[in-house]
Amino acid sequence: MRRDLWPSQKIARLTAAIATPFPAAASIGDADPQVMAVLRLAKWVGLTHTADAVMNVRLALLALLPNIAGLVLAFGVALRRR
Repeated sequence: MRRDLWPSQKIARLTAAIATPFPAAASIGDADPQVMAVLRLAKWVGLTHTADAVMNVRLALLALLPNIAGLVLAFGVALRRR
């Protein structure tokens, strides 16, 4: 705020700034857009799956991929020491 304004002018500006409405938030169409995208691609290819099946596969991959990456790294280190 500027120092040359009277306190009443400062209060008027603050109340005007507070009174301005917020822009509306964007609406979310799908609960999980990635799952819906996979379902659309599967339907396009000709496969029929449910959202639960895709979410279960995704959960299994999220659990298994770090373990597989650790095994690959361990084997790589072991083979490098030979």
